[in-house]
Amino acid sequence: MKKFNLKIFLMVVLTSVSIFSCKERVTDWESDFKTPKSINCITIDKNIFYIGTWGRGLYKFDSQTETFEQMETPSYNDNWIYDIVIDSSGNKWISTEGGIYLLKDKNWTRINNFPADYARKMIVDKNGSIWFSGYKIKYNFLGGRIDEGKGLIKFDGQNFNTIYPLSFTNFTALTVDMFNNLWCGALSSNFNNAFVLRFNGNNWTKFDSSNSNIPQLQGIYSMNSDYLNRIWIGGSEKDGILNYSRGNWNIYNKNNSNLPYNRADDIESDANGNVWFALYDVNFHDGALAKFDGINWTIYTKDNSGLPSNYVRALAVDKNNVLWIGTDRGLVKFDGTYWKTYR
Repeated sequence: MKKFNLKIFLMVVLTSVSIFSCKERVTDWESDFKTPKSINCITIDKNIFYIGTWGRGLYKFDSQTETFEQMETPSYNDNWIYDIVIDSSGNKWISTEGGIYLLKDKNWTRINNFPADYARKMIVDKNGSIWFSGYKIKYNFLGGRIDEGKGLIKFDGQNFNTIYPLSFTNFTALTVDMFNNLWCGALSSNFNNAFVLRFNGNNWTKFDSSNSNIPQLQGIYSMNSDYLNRIWIGGSEKDGILNYSRGNWNIYNKNNSNLPYNRADDIESDANGNVWFALYDVNFHDGALAKFDGINWTIYTKDNSGLPSNYVRALAVDKNNVLWIGTDRGLVKFDGTYWKTYR
């Protein structure tokens, strides 16, 4: 009988935990790849949607003809897509496990001088500059994945510049408000604390429990600026959802609202003043879609709506004010009355 090898056992367990923590989402390995599953991000260019998945690559969706096209990625690692943005010239920037790419028509060009391995989040500001939350892929001595933050990276149309505002290196969420202020979610170097940062083009401001009525945050997963210039922040499962408006902070969580979960992995706002949240329960890998109209919260699940799954990851609102929802079971359209799932 072979002896129990504790070192090998710990290596297997820690590696598995690290990989799951990094990938975070369980990929739906169905044989049919004609429509996207395990949707991670949605970016809209008029009537064309670019849909990034977690393990199934990139899809192009025409909302007028309601047809999908799976686009071939440069490599296997590029099937894991973090984010997609469109710059002022109409170029599609795509961040994958394999790096940063420019997509023109069906041609992928890797940005070899990008000063990190990939970006978890990207956003285009009102001056046309692109901001990236850069990360370098790293492994610990047991082979587990522990990625390292490489600061905030700005592309001005010509050059990439890396900055470390207030000495932070790990950035997890980005948004730009109507006055072109950049808002960031930042993690401390030990990953135990999270902070909200704002950049007005000249100076950085850090918001935390020392200068505002928000508690010490443990994580920030999403950000959005709505048409009223309210800043919405999706905190961790212990933090809840934060709102900043005209110098005041509000916090919504399971204790003071009917939210079933505190963590929001994506936030989108529509022209009617509604704010939508992709809720996630890290303990049971469950979730829901939530809507806040300024007064009341409405919670949608597969039991009371047309959602095919509670596993909601990505949100987008089109020019007709229709909400599009990315789930692990397909793309969902919701016009406020009717639901339609594409799968």
